[in-house]
Amino acid sequence: MWDYTFIGDDLPNTIYGTSERDLIKGMGGDDQLYGYAGRDSLRGGDGNDILDGGAGNDTLYGDDGDDTLNGGDGDDGIQGGVGDDLLNGGDGNDNMVGDAGNNTMYGGAGEDYMDGVWGNNYMEGGTGNDTYVINDTGDVIVENPDEGTDKVV
Repeated sequence: MWDYTFIGDDLPNTIYGTSERDLIKGMGGDDQLYGYAGRDSLRGGDGNDILDGGAGNDTLYGDDGDDTLNGGDGDDGIQGGVGDDLLNGGDGNDNMVGDAGNNTMYGGAGEDYMDGVWGNNYMEGGTGNDTYVINDTGDVIVENPDEGTDKVV
């Protein structure tokens, strides 16, 4: 299924993928994982990680820690994990789930799905028909006029 597999260790790792389909795992430590083009799967592991999927339809999972997850161009699946995470969908139809913590989500262009799950979450969709899931009275949604027909559930 994967063209290349890269696995870090419990130290801080910086791992660069390829233009092919990559599986990249940071494990422990504050990792920086870059998928580039291709359909990649990035998993940060414990620590405050930075994950960047690049172009392609990618899957990103931050795991425990305060993570930054950037989907890039493509239809991406992004999950923050436990912690206060920043999720950037980028261009494409992205599916973003925050998990436990106070999360910040930016959808970008495309039809995005945003669910902060637990905590006080900030969600901003951008252009396209976006769906927001409200789970807490502290959740905030920001949407500009004429940027699509959006749903709040």
